[in-house]
Amino acid sequence: MKKFILISVMLPFIAIASFGQETANVINPPTAANYLAKSRAQKTGAFICLGISATILAVTAKGNINFDALEVLAGIGLSTAITSVPLFIASGRNKRKAKLAASREKTSFGFPNRNKYINGLSIKIPLGKS
Repeated sequence: MKKFILISVMLPFIAIASFGQETANVINPPTAANYLAKSRAQKTGAFICLGISATILAVTAKGNINFDALEVLAGIGLSTAITSVPLFIASGRNKRKAKLAASREKTSFGFPNRNKYINGLSIKIPLGKS
């Protein structure tokens, strides 16, 4: 009974002291440079996974390997090839987000006690040589 009372008293204090969400991204949203860096890192990781899988599958295709190791190596090669696909997709998505990055412009009006920045989309239209 004493343990139950102790737990029921301590549980609200633990719940109040723990943080469930962070609001850092609300204050500083990602910029186009952040999206491009993330896209570049994801594309590099995807190419690394694809290269590893191609190398493993090329080694196992020769057939000069133990049959027990063949299954393991082929499984690893196939799984890394499958892993590279979502990385390529995420890289493309982040690159598109960088192209249509939300620009933050300060406005002269706004709600009181709110952030005085307004979000807008900026689209780059190439009109000639750049």
